[in-house]
Amino acid sequence: PVVVDTGELRGIITQGDIRGADIMRVAGLDPVDIAQALRNVKVYEVMTEDPIAVTPETGLREAALLMIENKIGGLPVIDENKRVIGIITESDLFEALVQQLEAHPRF
Repeated sequence: PVVVDTGELRGIITQGDIRGADIMRVAGLDPVDIAQALRNVKVYEVMTEDPIAVTPETGLREAALLMIENKIGGLPVIDENKRVIGIITESDLFEALVQQLEAHPRF
C-alpha cells in the first residue's frame, strides 16, 4: 500500500507493477542500466491509484470475490478514515479455507 503522512491509502504497488524490470532484463538490457533506470522512477508513476480496498467488517467471501473478479492477489484493509490497518492476501483466504475444512471435515 502507498499512503500519505496521515496513513490514508492513495495507491498500491504490486509485483505486476514492478515486473517491467524483468521484461527489460529479458529484452537484453544490462542489469546496471535497469537499476539506474529504476532509481529514477517515482512510486506515484507506477502505483495503481485508488485501489480496491475492504474494511474489517467485509466478509471473506466478498473479499475473495473481489480478488477473483479483479484478478488481484491482495486487498488493503482500511478504517473509516481510509487509513491502512492491514492487508488480506490469497494466502490468508486459503488459510481460512483450510481451517474451515478441518473444523468441518464433511466438506
